[in-house]
Amino acid sequence: MMPRRLVHLLLCAVFWPGIARSASPLRYHSNDEIITWMKSLSRGSDGFASYQSPGRSAKGREIGVISIGIPQGSEKNAKPAIIVNAAHHGDEKISTAAALHLIETLMSSRRSSRTGIEADDQIWAAALERYTFHVQPVVNPDGYESSTREDSQGRDLNRDYAWPARSEALSFKAPETRAVRDFIAGLGSVGGAIALHSGTEGVLWPWCHTKKAPDDAPLLTRLAWRTARAMNTSARQSWHDYPSAGEFTDFVYWRQKAPALTIEVDR
Repeated sequence: MMPRRLVHLLLCAVFWPGIARSASPLRYHSNDEIITWMKSLSRGSDGFASYQSPGRSAKGREIGVISIGIPQGSEKNAKPAIIVNAAHHGDEKISTAAALHLIETLMSSRRSSRTGIEADDQIWAAALERYTFHVQPVVNPDGYESSTREDSQGRDLNRDYAWPARSEALSFKAPETRAVRDFIAGLGSVGGAIALHSGTEGVLWPWCHTKKAPDDAPLLTRLAWRTARAMNTSARQSWHDYPSAGEFTDFVYWRQKAPALTIEVDR
């Protein structure tokens, strides 16, 4: 379970302006640029970060995940996992930018925390000792490159996950969501998950497919509202935002028994 202070720091890392301040006009990074950058971070990290591709999109684009907080010589699943992903919907590119800055913050905090100067860096260092962060900036590479909500086959990937009323055999039609599923299956304990989206602003907790409150509603409500207050926005159970079935957060909460939130990024 994520400590309250870690929730606050995750928000700071995700939303504070950062990565790749480039000359005007500004643009979003391509999937290939993101993959190349994550690979370079992994190569220069002395085992602190590890890159892998759990699959390819329907059009063959590489899907990338970087795992951060791994002591040299350790396996990525030796500690509880914090999973953060973005761009299930390819036109929600600011969610990817937020995920990239989380990666940048995790990597730079490790370097500066050795000096003992910044208190927040020390807290990040403690978090990185306790968890491994697995960040996937682009779930939907084909949609991301074409700036479409759906994948290249016209599917909404955030409706393709299994949920209590739909088996895996009837879900995971897309290679992109199968890659997410298979990556999570290869992890050990999952401590929490965040799906970054955009188009509105707010924080949502499971369930998405029913208005029935989940068993862990008090915990999920506290986490969501603490996050929302830090964003100066609101929180609600996902069903009350709008009903949907097959979302990533329902799948992780159901199968992994881990807190899972959707954070909608707008401002």
